[in-house]
Amino acid sequence: MARSKIIAPPPSPLLARVTHAIAHQAATGADPVPGDLLAALRELANIAGLVVPARGIIPTEQVRSAIDQVATRHLERGKADRIFRSAVERINGAKERDAIEMAHARLLDLGELAHYYAGVVVALTLTDLTRK
Repeated sequence: MARSKIIAPPPSPLLARVTHAIAHQAATGADPVPGDLLAALRELANIAGLVVPARGIIPTEQVRSAIDQVATRHLERGKADRIFRSAVERINGAKERDAIEMAHARLLDLGELAHYYAGVVVALTLTDLTRK
């Protein structure tokens, strides 16, 4: 028996407005963000569209993991993680420790960024759900 694919509902109209504004901003080169923010928002919208109606806003470990994967795929978290691990392997003195601290800060920043955008997408999704 074939498994059916679960399809998320279409993204929030509010999210569509936000992504349009981000695309316009990106086209002008103003306030660049790391990676592909639009792809990250689309993927987070799919996660929110499936999870919020079924489970509400309390994230499970599976949801947290999915958000981290979005950060890796679309917000350069994988690159930051590789830089961090490379720096840790070279611990030798003050200069190396500084490199580790900078790489680690970047890694944390990108993870938090993904979680922030996930929150925005969930908020927009909840707004749309209250209109139905």
